[in-house]
Amino acid sequence: MSDTVITRQLTRAFEGREVVKDVNLRVEQGIIYGLVGRNGAGKTTLFKLLLGMLRPSAGRAQVLGFDSVKEKEEILRRTGSLIETPVFYEHLSAVDNLRLHLAYMGFPGEKEHQIGEALERVGLSDTGKQPVSAFSLGMRQRLAIARAMVHGPGLLILDEPANGLDPVGIRALRGLLAGLAKEEGMTILLSSHILSELEKTADRIGILEEGRLLEELSPREVRERFPGGLEELFVRVTGRRAVLLLSWPVPGRRLMGAKLLAVSGYAAGAMLLCGCGVLGIFFLTEGMFPLCADRLDGEAVLKAVFFLAVCTVMAADLGLVSVWIGFVKKSVPAAVVASVLLVSAACQLASAAMMIPAALPAGAALTTAAAAPAVLDLLRRAEEMEG
Repeated sequence: MSDTVITRQLTRAFEGREVVKDVNLRVEQGIIYGLVGRNGAGKTTLFKLLLGMLRPSAGRAQVLGFDSVKEKEEILRRTGSLIETPVFYEHLSAVDNLRLHLAYMGFPGEKEHQIGEALERVGLSDTGKQPVSAFSLGMRQRLAIARAMVHGPGLLILDEPANGLDPVGIRALRGLLAGLAKEEGMTILLSSHILSELEKTADRIGILEEGRLLEELSPREVRERFPGGLEELFVRVTGRRAVLLLSWPVPGRRLMGAKLLAVSGYAAGAMLLCGCGVLGIFFLTEGMFPLCADRLDGEAVLKAVFFLAVCTVMAADLGLVSVWIGFVKKSVPAAVVASVLLVSAACQLASAAMMIPAALPAGAALTTAAAAPAVLDLLRRAEEMEG
């Protein structure tokens, strides 16, 4: 079976910011491909790149055998699309709007016999001469779907087609898309935030996050691997980026974020040892870190090294815990950890600025107490997500 859509390293940037990044996508003919992503993930931009409405910054796209840059007119003629808010001639009826659309697409009079069938398929066959201005939101959405498919395209691209539809309309849409794919061999590429519906509709599902295509699975694979269904998969995959669990790029290879978190765990262990060492030296000596002493003996140097080591590791753990707080977002544990770290940082600053003897070991102990649970929780989440 041939591929209707092929992209290679497809990239699009706006003012230096990459909205679509190195997307390699293949969509087989006659299947329904569902694209999932948060708002701003790049779904609409990707659709516009495929239709030739935007020019890629890098890479290329081939749709129905045509290049999206050099042959975009051919692509537009052979595809149907619903992207963003549909616009109609408000004073005209549904039939007249579709008739004008066919003329615009280069099929004047040639496919007008398909207008009635298209309207019947979307449940608008009884609207007669009623102007579109009198249509409800759901009726306008159904008319937009009819307009996208009335000329019998080889590829149908639908961006949130269920917007404005009631439960009955959503179910009817599912049946319509299945019929177009199975009975007419039409390839359908759609996006939706209704994940449960997409599981029932799509033959293959892709997850787009920050412009990158992260996962591609069939609904069956989703059910086998994730008991919570597509919603669980989506949360896990997109959550990985929040805690650096996606592949971390380095020259020539990729280092998994889970390993990075494991290294951070060792850093927390090192911090604990440093904290214990500082406490030991504090109680065994005068309790003062003579960084400004007139003479530097071995004891002063040793104390200075421990002082700098604890402060450095504390800074690293502050960064690690900030990642954890960003992952769990607003929650009581995050607020508690943030509060403890603020007190710890204050202790460290006090010890450096005022040479308060007890401030440094107290800061080290507080940082250890705060960072260790965060590290353990991150590693637990890493193990769950990687599994």
